[in-house]
Amino acid sequence: MAGFASCRRGAMRRAVLRYCWPFVLTGAALGLRSLLNPWLGYSIPFATFYLSIALSALLGGVIPGLIGVVLGTIASAYFFIPPIHSLLIAAPEHLMLLFLDAAVSAVLVVLVDLQRRAAAEAAEGRRMLEAVMEFIPEGVAILDAPDARVRMASRHGAELMGRSEKSLLHKTPADFIWSFCHTDGKSSARLDELAGMRAIRHGEITADQEWILKRPDGTAIVILSRAAPIRDEKGRITGAVVAGRDITERKRLEEKLREATKLESLGILAGGIAHDFNNILTSVLGHASLLTTDLPKGSRSWQSAEEIEKAAEHAARLSNQMLAYSGRGRFLLEQLNLSEWIGRLAPKIRSATPDNVQLQFDLADDVPPIEADATQMRELVMYLVNNGVEAIEPDSGQITIATRLLSVEEPYVREPFLHDEVWPGTYATLEVSDTGSGMDAETVARIFDPFFTTKFQGRGLGLAAAQGIVRGHNGRILVYSTPGHGTTIRVLFPVAATAGMTDSGQARLPAA
Repeated sequence: MAGFASCRRGAMRRAVLRYCWPFVLTGAALGLRSLLNPWLGYSIPFATFYLSIALSALLGGVIPGLIGVVLGTIASAYFFIPPIHSLLIAAPEHLMLLFLDAAVSAVLVVLVDLQRRAAAEAAEGRRMLEAVMEFIPEGVAILDAPDARVRMASRHGAELMGRSEKSLLHKTPADFIWSFCHTDGKSSARLDELAGMRAIRHGEITADQEWILKRPDGTAIVILSRAAPIRDEKGRITGAVVAGRDITERKRLEEKLREATKLESLGILAGGIAHDFNNILTSVLGHASLLTTDLPKGSRSWQSAEEIEKAAEHAARLSNQMLAYSGRGRFLLEQLNLSEWIGRLAPKIRSATPDNVQLQFDLADDVPPIEADATQMRELVMYLVNNGVEAIEPDSGQITIATRLLSVEEPYVREPFLHDEVWPGTYATLEVSDTGSGMDAETVARIFDPFFTTKFQGRGLGLAAAQGIVRGHNGRILVYSTPGHGTTIRVLFPVAATAGMTDSGQARLPAA
């Protein structure tokens, strides 16, 4: 009730103020006309009242304007038309002039009120448009023809571009064309490809377009944009409305879903094949072993049986790699300190590394244990080292094996379309870095695919199996590589729940 009463009092004050304007303004016009009387005399009695009447209509509306007409007519007749200080008008021409002034003033009131209403409607329309643009979660911009100059931009649109709203006003797409790139990440956009330009030049309602948008702060996002032309009453194109939204997260989730579906399908296939294959190989190995036992050693038949046994063992290793990729390998979990365990494994790693590759170890002392299968971890390290050796050969180079304790404070992803999130927590990490040729983004995106290899003699299962082992240990594997600058593969394992934790020497993974 108090609020309603307050609203009524406010409405009454505004109504009183509306009707005060004609009296105040007529008084001001009368004073001004009196000052001008020595020069104007009786020739233009209504001179200053046109202004007061127009202002009364502008500030108060039709009725206050008409009140101003009446007050102006009375003041003009009383003070400036003979006989002075009398409402009597002696000369017919003065009477006609007074009526003419009153009629013109009344028309002026109507015109001013129409203009006032149109301006109020336009202002209300703009406020509604701004409210809609502010409410819509998409970025919206209004462009003027013919050069698609920005007339209005929403807050979300400015945020999408990584700029302020004021910095977008009166700019054209030509000022931002460098920011747009095709989704292949290679070719830049052309001006005539942008949705706003197509809507203005061809009058089409464009379909959704995907672009990579590079913002001034260096970040890049994927946006979806579309546009529609704005036409006047004659159908001529006067501008366009452009809408865009950030779909980076959606694209990342879609990519994760595709990758998960692919991994699941391939994992089921690989696991099933490897399982049945192992059953067959068990029989082959068993019979080959019996043959080598029964046949005279050194005979041709014995040598053939031995070759069969070697081939079967080789096939068994491939089968185990497929099982590792599918995550269906056998795991015997125990608490494992990465630094100590790799230190004990170092002689075997050195013996398996060719002479042209220098092996370095950088093992931290404060790495807590993880829950892992030692056999699977040994395979993982060898897969990663072999990958580094293949990247270096036939040249000489260096491979560095390092362990670290990393603290992640926020969800971290280096490449949104490649890696899974690394959630906040403490991780023991294994890094294998090489000084080889490095890889481009397309190669990095495929290195974990089964049977993908850049080497003629490779089988393409090593890194696929490594990813399966990491996945089976609930870890994450990240790849950092640049052509000509080598590769670093970082594997993160959650520390064991019972591990004693210290803050000393912890590295911190930057959030992105």
